[in-house]
Amino acid sequence: MTYPTFERTATWTTFLSVYLRINSLVIWLFKGNEKEERHNHQEEEIMNCQDIEKIGKIQSDRKTANEFYSKNSEVYRSFVSMERKTYSNGELEKRYKEMIAIGISIIINCESCLEWHIKEALRSGAPEKQIIEAIEVGIEMGGGPATVSARFAMKVLEYYQQKA
Repeated sequence: MTYPTFERTATWTTFLSVYLRINSLVIWLFKGNEKEERHNHQEEEIMNCQDIEKIGKIQSDRKTANEFYSKNSEVYRSFVSMERKTYSNGELEKRYKEMIAIGISIIINCESCLEWHIKEALRSGAPEKQIIEAIEVGIEMGGGPATVSARFAMKVLEYYQQKA
């Protein structure tokens, strides 16, 4: 079995970086060179109505499932207790634990996990740039398929930044 070398990883990272910059430029050009002044200086809209609806559905489904399983499942209640303990401040602050979970969520392509952990990281004081770095770690660890999850994570981050 052949393992990826540093050169291949560096090449992939360079390719991805160039691709994202070109993609941003193309979007900017097609918008007629209009620049939107935003807190994070992005030049294109990230989300559309479908993305907002998708995130809202994830939130609604989570709430409904939580209410159902909290009443009907001892195993679920034990999981929630474990989750609270896992993400409480310890040697690692909660925000760092949430950012670890973001990177893992990218790799396993869990949109519901991304919605939850990005929200919790922001609530715990993680700045946007640190969350983006956690997403980048997930991309690097997951390779190409992780970039699909990273696109959704970008939309969730934008969703919560707009609500702030």
